[in-house]
Amino acid sequence: MNGRQLLALAGFAALAGGLLRVVSAFIPFTPDHLILELFYGVIDVALLAGLVGLYIDKSEDFGLLGFAGFAAAFIGLAAIVGPDPVFAGIDTYQIGVLIIVSGLAVLSAQIIRTRCYPRFVAVLWLAAPAASIIGPALGLPAQGFVLGAIAFGLGFAVAGAALLRRTAPQRA
Repeated sequence: MNGRQLLALAGFAALAGGLLRVVSAFIPFTPDHLILELFYGVIDVALLAGLVGLYIDKSEDFGLLGFAGFAAAFIGLAAIVGPDPVFAGIDTYQIGVLIIVSGLAVLSAQIIRTRCYPRFVAVLWLAAPAASIIGPALGLPAQGFVLGAIAFGLGFAVAGAALLRRTAPQRA
């Protein structure tokens, strides 16, 4: 497998993981449900693989600041893959999500600055935490969570589609 094929695979992972994340926003959470945990695990692994490809493809454009954002988002995603325990009163899922959205905010700033991915990706990634904050502030926490999850997933899907287009074989 060559580099272009690996990037295409990462683009597919970002696209699929993003779309599955959108779907998962409409599935009621049930703690310790094996099938749901497996489903969430597949999503998280796909997003992780997609994130790696998205970063590698445009690492020169992202620069050092982009690397810091990528590293934070990567660490946050890696932290939430699998069951999400609470240690000493600390919810690892909530901490992981905070790290993810912080990293994606930095990547979003670099996307806006360099235009290395469609700016809509940055808008979606920035809208995700905004919806999750505004929803509860308006007394609509469930709706804020769903809208945030949709924006988050669509950001990955749009970025993955852009990467797939760039890595598609050129026709003569």
